[in-house]
Amino acid sequence: MINKIMILALTIYVSVFNLKPANGDLLENKDNEKVEVVKKSSSLTLENGTKKKIILDLELKQKQSILEKEPSTLVVPKATPKVSSGVVYAKTTSALYGIPKSSIVEILSDRSNGKYYYIKYKGKTHYLKKDYLSIPPNPKTDKSIMSNEQVIAYINSMKVTSKTNFIIFTDINRQKTYFIQKNSSGAYKVIKTTLSATGNNVTPTIRGQFAIQSKRTHLIKKGSEINAMYAMQITGAYYYHSVLTNKFDEISDKTVGRRASHGCIRNPMEVAKWAYQTIPIGTTVLIV
Repeated sequence: MINKIMILALTIYVSVFNLKPANGDLLENKDNEKVEVVKKSSSLTLENGTKKKIILDLELKQKQSILEKEPSTLVVPKATPKVSSGVVYAKTTSALYGIPKSSIVEILSDRSNGKYYYIKYKGKTHYLKKDYLSIPPNPKTDKSIMSNEQVIAYINSMKVTSKTNFIIFTDINRQKTYFIQKNSSGAYKVIKTTLSATGNNVTPTIRGQFAIQSKRTHLIKKGSEINAMYAMQITGAYYYHSVLTNKFDEISDKTVGRRASHGCIRNPMEVAKWAYQTIPIGTTVLIV
């Protein structure tokens, strides 16, 4: 009988004073909240310091789990503040107007769909036929990313102002257009960014600072079934407009992200419509 009592007492002692929680057991912290225990080692005890460490370890694992489920919060996009000019350079095929053969000249704009060109050489402007120029093929689009903060920093560095609360900035090399708005405090913010399609090298988009002159819901080319919608005039025959459509206003060519146009700047249909409805006449345009 005594032996049985001793065995029972020893069993109770071991159960109470040598308890080791298994993985998945629940403990209570000082606020009486259930906390799941992750077993660290066979020597885990229930002292107050150990319980605090268990709770902190668990919180750390929970935070890590959240970050793993939301990897986008950890991704920092690559960016570069550099904005280089989208100028097109050509080589002369013969001597003309005092310009030696094989000279490198800057193309300012074209006329008659690439039959004639305004070019600059040593600070002077000349008007040449296409036959006198060798124009290189379109370069690849610059895929580097410029953050919104860097866009605004660039706009500020160029000291761009506008008569309206908006600015449109097109980066030819990146084939991107940024729509910028001034807030109530006077600071500018990028509100929309889109891939665009600027002019091919043989029919380049003009560069410089302009202002939206007028708007047209349809841009129809005479003698052609190639049309566009939601056009905003930059200057002369140069417009921001939608990707190409047919005479039924159906998209016939949705190309953006590379040089593809006759000089106008094409934007996706939904962006062109939004800009047409949002951007007022007189808004400053910067194209580089």
